[in-house]
Amino acid sequence: MTAFEPAPYDIDVVLSERWLGAALQGSFAGVVVGSVRVVETLESTARKVRFTVTYADSAGHAGLPEALCVKGYF
Repeated sequence: MTAFEPAPYDIDVVLSERWLGAALQGSFAGVVVGSVRVVETLESTARKVRFTVTYADSAGHAGLPEALCVKGYF
């Protein structure tokens, strides 16, 4: 992935540190996602995945959420 892809169809891309970091750059310049851990996956019409993240560099980014959720047709 050379540029930020706003709506990937692959859940592995969405849950990658690289894509999540790029997605957060718009609001939190310089943020680096260190790790991602899936907590729960719910299957229905659209898949919902709850996950936690750690940040590799918290400089200036204290208070960012560690628990997130993504919903899509993956």
